[in-house]
Formats: sequence, C-alpha cells, structure tokens
Amino acid sequence: MMVAMASEHRTAEVELAPSTSSRATFVGTTQFGKTTLALAFLALVRRPGARVCAIDTKGDAALNAFATARGYFRSQLPVVPSAAQPRVLLHVPPDPDALQPLFHRLVADGDVLVYIDELTHVTKPSGNQAGLRSLYATGAGRGVGVWACSQQPVFIPSIILSSSDRLFVFRLKRRADRDTVAGYIGEAAERTASFEPGRFLYHDDRVDEPIECEPIPLAPSGARAARGARILA
Repeated sequence: MMVAMASEHRTAEVELAPSTSSRATFVGTTQFGKTTLALAFLALVRRPGARVCAIDTKGDAALNAFATARGYFRSQLPVVPSAAQPRVLLHVPPDPDALQPLFHRLVADGDVLVYIDELTHVTKPSGNQAGLRSLYATGAGRGVGVWACSQQPVFIPSIILSSSDRLFVFRLKRRADRDTVAGYIGEAAERTASFEPGRFLYHDDRVDEPIECEPIPLAPSGARAARGARILA
C-alpha cells in the first residue's frame, strides 16, 4: 500500500505494507485501529502458495470474520500451514508454554508469515518464551515473517520491538506504554496519548523520525486500503 508523504521540502511515497518476511508490530489501545490496519495488510498477501499462520488467543471477532471470508482452515489444534492448507487460523488458549513448540516448528519449516493477534497473551514473564524468541531471533534467516499486535507494549519482550523493521503506534493511554515505545522511536511516542481512532505513528529504518499518519480510509470489510492517504511529515 503506497501512501503520499508530504513535507515542507519534498513529496514522496512510502510503502507502508510490510512484506511477508517482515517483523511488523502494531501497538495501541483497543478499538483504536491496530487490528483493522493489520488485517488490511494481511488481505494484500496474495502471492500464490504464500503460507500464513494466524494465531487467535482471545477470540477476536474481526480476525475470525476475516479468516472466514478468505477461506482460512480453522482449527483448535497446532496445525501448521501446508501446500494443501496454506492459510490457517488457530484458536489457541493464551498459554505461552503451549505455543512454544508450534513456534519452533514454524521456524524449522520456514517460509511462512505468522500473525499473532495479541502478543501479551503469549509473552507472560513466568512462561516459556523460547519459541517466540526463535521467531524473532532466527526466523528471518528461514523466511519467517512475524506481524503482531499488542495493547500493552510494556509487557512484551524487548527483542520484539528492537527487531521490528516496521512499527505502527496507535493511541497509547498509559505512560508506561508510551515510555516503552519511546525507547525505540523517541519523544514522538508522547503524542499518541491524544490520538483519535485510526491515527498512528509509522517508523522504519528508512525514516529519520516517526511519521504521523492520518486515519487511512478502508473498505467496510477492512480488506482493502485506500491509496493516496495523507501522511503528516
């Protein structure tokens, strides 16, 4: 998804949509747009044979509707995407220990996009995080992308934010969450305290400062992002 970026000195286009091998993290208070945008990007994954493993830890209605509309194979078992079932939605308990073998298997198989609906459900400090850390630490070399959402970035391991090549920051009400994100994008994180739904900061290694983005018009299904959305540089 290309969007226009305007500043006092130049106008350029920025590709916001992460690739299937990216580590993209979407953070923000619930109901402020992070899942909507993540699913809009997920809908753009149309490469033939592309494998996607979407993990639903909290029964998210939007994710379930999205998966149903696009023919995802739905299971409560640790099924991994295959040539026969390239796109899988797993309904799993918010149990970090139960998910770690699945994460290890996905890294071993390689060439898969893993979407995690709520990171805090799989990053409990008391739980085993070896598989999750493997996704971020070694998955890139195996063609494993990770897109993940979190309402409370203060509770997710630092390796997730530090290894994210694209970061989307929606409204963060709690100062602890803003302070956590500020460690990666600077003082701009403080502005998110007053963001309306849909507004977010975008950051990657191609930009010197986070870019403030106005709400991007999306189709009612959330499946297609409008082009030409305005970004405030």
